[in-house]
Amino acid sequence: MSRIAVAFFMLWLVAGCSPAESPQQEPTDAPEAPPVYSCFPRGAGGQHAAVDVRNFATGKTQAHGSLVVVPDGPSAGSSHSDFRFSVHNCAEKTALDVQAIRIVQPANPGSPPPFSCWDLDRKTPCEALDGSWPEVVYWGSEDDTTVTAVQFVVRFEHQDEGKHSAELELKLSGDPAFESKAYVIRFTSLAGPAKIKLQPDELHFGPLKPGKAEQKSFGIYNVGEEDLLVHGIHFAANPVFMLSIADQGGNALQLKSGTGTPLAFEPPLTIASHEKKTATVEFVPISHAGKEGIISVSSSDPNPDGGRLLVYANSTMPCIAVVPPDKVHFGGIQLGTTATRDVVIQNCGGLDLVVHQVDLGKQSGSNLFALDFQQTVAGYPAMHIGGPSKSKPLVIPKGQQATFTVTYTPDHVAPIDKATNQAVPDTVQVRVRSTFADGDTDLIGEGIGIFKSCPVAKMIVKEGEEVIPQTMLHLKGDQSSAAAGLQVTKYHWSVKQPAGSNQVFVPGKSFPNPTFTANASGEYKFCLDVWDQDGVKSCAPGCVTVLVLPEEAIHVELLWDTPADPDLTDTGTGAGADLDLHFAHPLSESADLDCDGKADPWFTNPYDAFWFNPNPNWGNANPGVMDDPILDLNDTDGAGPENLNLDIPGSTGFDPTQYAVGVHYMNDHGFGTSFATVNIYIEGSMVAQFHKVEMKNLDMWFVGRLNWPNTLIGGQLPPFQACHKDPGDPCKKGGKWWQPQGGACITKCYAPKALNILMGSDLKSGCK
Repeated sequence: MSRIAVAFFMLWLVAGCSPAESPQQEPTDAPEAPPVYSCFPRGAGGQHAAVDVRNFATGKTQAHGSLVVVPDGPSAGSSHSDFRFSVHNCAEKTALDVQAIRIVQPANPGSPPPFSCWDLDRKTPCEALDGSWPEVVYWGSEDDTTVTAVQFVVRFEHQDEGKHSAELELKLSGDPAFESKAYVIRFTSLAGPAKIKLQPDELHFGPLKPGKAEQKSFGIYNVGEEDLLVHGIHFAANPVFMLSIADQGGNALQLKSGTGTPLAFEPPLTIASHEKKTATVEFVPISHAGKEGIISVSSSDPNPDGGRLLVYANSTMPCIAVVPPDKVHFGGIQLGTTATRDVVIQNCGGLDLVVHQVDLGKQSGSNLFALDFQQTVAGYPAMHIGGPSKSKPLVIPKGQQATFTVTYTPDHVAPIDKATNQAVPDTVQVRVRSTFADGDTDLIGEGIGIFKSCPVAKMIVKEGEEVIPQTMLHLKGDQSSAAAGLQVTKYHWSVKQPAGSNQVFVPGKSFPNPTFTANASGEYKFCLDVWDQDGVKSCAPGCVTVLVLPEEAIHVELLWDTPADPDLTDTGTGAGADLDLHFAHPLSESADLDCDGKADPWFTNPYDAFWFNPNPNWGNANPGVMDDPILDLNDTDGAGPENLNLDIPGSTGFDPTQYAVGVHYMNDHGFGTSFATVNIYIEGSMVAQFHKVEMKNLDMWFVGRLNWPNTLIGGQLPPFQACHKDPGDPCKKGGKWWQPQGGACITKCYAPKALNILMGSDLKSGCK
């Protein structure tokens, strides 16, 4: 679907408004300029300008005709609300001319207009800059007269509690879609009777290989004050997408894209004020070709703009992969000998990859390292033999790759670091630059000059350098090599794990090709040393870093360390301390055993997910709807981790939903004190970590509350709010909970009646 075709779906609403009056007072609190956003080329080969207006609050495109709802009140210590925007040009060859930016709003008798537009420093009204905005060009191609972004601020003064509205008009030249009309963004200080909003406003899939499936969710929100009635959903796209949603009765419905037949709701799907319904879209490509589409939701909201969502797959996702991803290892190289190592640039996206720079940065010696592009030019003759440049770039089609060579010729023996007794390698920076915003890659080349060749340790991670938790990694070291006539006879593996992780190599660290289960999220650095039959050790270890990141919307991990346990990895009843992760629904309420004046959320069924209730039903009762938490791991005899995942949060009717996270020390099995670590991930990003909190037998730690939605996904609340308490026992005096700072919220000897019944004994009798 072309950009112009997508624009056809965006309605331009024209309101009968009079020109804005000049503001009476000039704002002075200029903000710090945020990072400039850069987009990637689209449109007809860049022959026309292509406007993209970004909202800094969301980091996403503010579509033509879309609505911005002003908050109910100003932020603390302020009488106004500011909205920052930037205008970009997503075309490479044609400049975008911003002729005028202005606010159009009804007259406000007796008061100055509530809306105003200013430059980024909030010193010059936008209207005063008519005709003097600089031209906007594609990222990386600016000069003295052009820029890659025009930035400005829309301010709303909170004068009263009445309803106020305005339109921001951008007069543009160069983009055919807006030559004869303005680019309009609407503002209102009141959402109105019923208002639909889809969030996020775009879904991006991929890049994915044929046959591999990926799912993403979006919410149908009612940001108005009356019930919103959803009548149907239409999905215009090639038939490679499947949309799933529950109807008013909770029955699962599906809509395949490209059928031309909308999904109708009878009776209509009712969404109450400030509530939402969640829909899931699955993409299963049959080829590497890019796909685009648009989802249209018809409802009782007369303005359909908020009910449209753009879908992109394998098309607009910029992607560059460099192999190896971080280091080019040469190992020990004999003096005067030239060694070569290949580096591969892969285009893993759905667009042509344009590489305009591959060169060497800082190196520790003089001309020890060099680049050779003979292999590259053989596959891409248009590129200069000296390497890619802006005038002669390396253009790699989607699904293809290009190879260049790094050479190393040592001229001195590597010195020995007295502190580590290891050889200090020669190093070089290898820089790869592409036109994509996230396309910068830096590699480090390492080599060691020696008199006599030593073995080269080479390791491979079969699953790649980025995996999800609980992945069993297959490590291969048998491709290591020794000098001519010799063989590698000894292997030794080591790993630097995330805090709290205690995984081991199987069957052992001296096996050539062991496995390693990466249960905890974070960074794992694996290194391999090898020896030849003469006992000569590799001059430098071969190392690979693997990043383990969850792909669920919510991922919570518990790990613990028990100093008195001599072997944290052994298994069996009583072989280690038993700590349990708890993740509770807002409806979960039990007795107030911690004396904080509120019901506890722990050990209820079905609203507390823990070892006895690992997969409760909190949302849709139909199978396949992933709106329930799952406790994937439960460790009863060691150091964890215990993992809990939730793919589709917030389907419980709460806005926002606040999930409680807790840790209970179920049984120390005589090993005494443990130190618990909890990691909180949202959409693959760590938002909170609590490292080594001291716990004793039957302690209950209320870690805090996880909010959904949150500021990471367009909500108002922070992702996670930690629980702190003042010193003291809350059941006696002091010890107030939910303070800005303080100790962990731990309740001693926590054994509610439900747990005693479950275990068949009075656990409190064992409290000390």
